[in-house]
Amino acid sequence: MNSNTANPTTFVDEIAALVNPALAVPPLAPIPDGEPAMTARFKVMLEQLRNGTLDPAGFAYIPSWFFPEAVPYYQDLLQDLGPAGPLVLAKREVLGDDRVYTYLVKFGAATWRYTVSIIPDGRVTSLSLAKN
Repeated sequence: MNSNTANPTTFVDEIAALVNPALAVPPLAPIPDGEPAMTARFKVMLEQLRNGTLDPAGFAYIPSWFFPEAVPYYQDLLQDLGPAGPLVLAKREVLGDDRVYTYLVKFGAATWRYTVSIIPDGRVTSLSLAKN
Protein backbone atom coordinates (compact mmCIF):
# COMPACT_ATOMS: atom_id res chain seq x y z
CA MET A 1 0.00 0.00 0.00
CA ASN A 2 3.00 2.33 0.02
CA SER A 3 3.13 2.47 -3.77
CA ASN A 4 2.30 5.76 -5.49
CA THR A 5 -0.30 3.85 -7.54
CA ALA A 6 -1.97 2.13 -4.55
CA ASN A 7 -5.69 2.61 -4.12
CA PRO A 8 -6.49 1.88 -0.45
CA THR A 9 -10.22 2.45 -0.99
CA THR A 10 -10.43 -0.38 -3.50
CA PHE A 11 -8.34 -2.61 -1.26
CA VAL A 12 -10.61 -2.00 1.76
CA ASP A 13 -13.79 -2.36 -0.32
CA GLU A 14 -12.68 -5.75 -1.63
CA ILE A 15 -11.77 -7.02 1.87
CA ALA A 16 -15.14 -5.84 3.20
CA ALA A 17 -16.92 -7.71 0.37
CA LEU A 18 -15.02 -10.88 1.27
CA VAL A 19 -16.03 -10.59 4.92
CA ASN A 20 -19.64 -9.70 4.12
CA PRO A 21 -20.89 -9.90 0.50
CA ALA A 22 -23.63 -7.38 1.33
CA LEU A 23 -20.87 -4.76 1.62
CA ALA A 24 -19.73 -5.27 -1.97
CA VAL A 25 -19.57 -2.07 -3.99
CA PRO A 26 -21.75 -2.51 -7.08
CA PRO A 27 -19.85 -2.31 -10.36
CA LEU A 28 -20.09 0.90 -12.33
CA ALA A 29 -22.64 0.85 -15.13
CA PRO A 30 -23.75 3.48 -17.65
CA ILE A 31 -26.27 6.08 -16.51
CA PRO A 32 -28.07 8.77 -18.54
CA ASP A 33 -25.80 11.69 -19.40
CA GLY A 34 -27.78 14.85 -18.66
CA GLU A 35 -24.78 17.10 -19.29
CA PRO A 36 -23.31 16.23 -22.69
CA ALA A 37 -21.42 19.55 -22.81
CA MET A 38 -19.47 18.54 -19.68
CA THR A 39 -18.72 15.16 -21.21
CA ALA A 40 -17.43 16.84 -24.37
CA ARG A 41 -15.28 19.17 -22.24
CA PHE A 42 -13.81 16.22 -20.32
CA LYS A 43 -13.12 14.35 -23.56
CA VAL A 44 -11.09 17.37 -24.76
CA MET A 45 -9.26 17.43 -21.40
CA LEU A 46 -8.36 13.76 -21.83
CA GLU A 47 -6.75 14.55 -25.18
CA GLN A 48 -5.00 17.60 -23.70
CA LEU A 49 -3.68 15.31 -20.98
CA ARG A 50 -2.40 12.92 -23.68
CA ASN A 51 -0.69 15.81 -25.49
CA GLY A 52 0.65 17.51 -22.35
CA THR A 53 -1.29 20.70 -23.12
CA LEU A 54 -3.53 21.01 -20.05
CA ASP A 55 -3.82 24.62 -18.92
CA PRO A 56 -3.08 25.03 -15.19
CA ALA A 57 -5.40 28.06 -15.13
CA GLY A 58 -8.35 25.66 -15.47
CA PHE A 59 -7.48 23.97 -12.16
CA ALA A 60 -8.03 24.91 -8.51
CA TYR A 61 -6.68 23.40 -5.29
CA ILE A 62 -4.47 20.94 -7.19
CA PRO A 63 -1.42 19.69 -5.24
CA SER A 64 1.87 21.24 -6.29
CA TRP A 65 3.11 17.89 -7.66
CA PHE A 66 0.16 17.38 -10.03
CA PHE A 67 1.52 19.21 -13.09
CA PRO A 68 5.20 18.27 -12.79
CA GLU A 69 4.57 14.62 -11.81
CA ALA A 70 1.02 13.38 -12.53
CA VAL A 71 0.54 15.06 -15.91
CA PRO A 72 3.69 13.49 -17.45
CA TYR A 73 2.70 10.12 -15.93
CA TYR A 74 -0.79 10.30 -17.47
CA GLN A 75 0.63 11.60 -20.75
CA ASP A 76 2.91 8.56 -21.07
CA LEU A 77 0.11 6.22 -20.00
CA LEU A 78 -2.35 7.64 -22.54
CA GLN A 79 0.17 7.50 -25.35
CA ASP A 80 0.77 3.82 -24.54
CA LEU A 81 -2.96 3.04 -24.32
CA GLY A 82 -3.78 4.49 -27.74
CA PRO A 83 -7.02 6.13 -28.83
CA ALA A 84 -9.80 6.54 -26.28
CA GLY A 85 -13.28 5.31 -27.00
CA PRO A 86 -16.34 7.39 -26.09
CA LEU A 87 -16.79 8.57 -22.52
CA VAL A 88 -19.73 6.79 -20.90
CA LEU A 89 -21.05 8.44 -17.74
CA ALA A 90 -21.23 5.92 -14.90
CA LYS A 91 -21.56 8.13 -11.82
CA ARG A 92 -22.26 11.77 -11.00
CA GLU A 93 -22.24 12.98 -7.44
CA VAL A 94 -21.96 16.17 -5.44
CA LEU A 95 -19.37 16.25 -2.67
CA GLY A 96 -19.44 19.59 -0.88
CA ASP A 97 -19.09 22.19 -3.63
CA ASP A 98 -17.56 19.72 -6.08
CA ARG A 99 -19.41 17.91 -8.83
CA VAL A 100 -17.67 14.59 -9.45
CA TYR A 101 -18.08 12.84 -12.79
CA THR A 102 -16.92 9.26 -13.30
CA TYR A 103 -16.80 7.86 -16.81
CA LEU A 104 -16.01 4.48 -18.26
CA VAL A 105 -13.73 4.73 -21.29
CA LYS A 106 -12.30 1.95 -23.42
CA PHE A 107 -8.75 1.84 -24.64
CA GLY A 108 -8.63 -1.18 -26.92
CA ALA A 109 -10.27 -4.05 -25.02
CA ALA A 110 -9.60 -2.60 -21.54
CA THR A 111 -12.06 -0.38 -19.67
CA TRP A 112 -10.74 2.47 -17.53
CA ARG A 113 -12.35 4.86 -15.03
CA TYR A 114 -11.84 8.54 -15.75
CA THR A 115 -12.91 10.83 -12.90
CA VAL A 116 -13.01 14.62 -12.93
CA SER A 117 -14.15 16.93 -10.11
CA ILE A 118 -15.07 20.55 -10.66
CA ILE A 119 -16.04 23.45 -8.40
CA PRO A 120 -18.93 25.84 -9.14
CA ASP A 121 -16.76 28.18 -11.25
CA GLY A 122 -15.89 25.24 -13.53
CA ARG A 123 -12.27 24.77 -12.49
CA VAL A 124 -11.04 21.22 -12.02
CA THR A 125 -10.10 20.12 -8.50
CA SER A 126 -9.11 16.55 -9.29
CA LEU A 127 -8.57 14.32 -12.25
CA SER A 128 -7.71 10.62 -12.32
CA LEU A 129 -7.52 7.72 -14.71
CA ALA A 130 -7.43 4.14 -13.40
CA LYS A 131 -8.05 0.69 -14.79
CA ASN A 132 -11.58 -0.44 -14.00
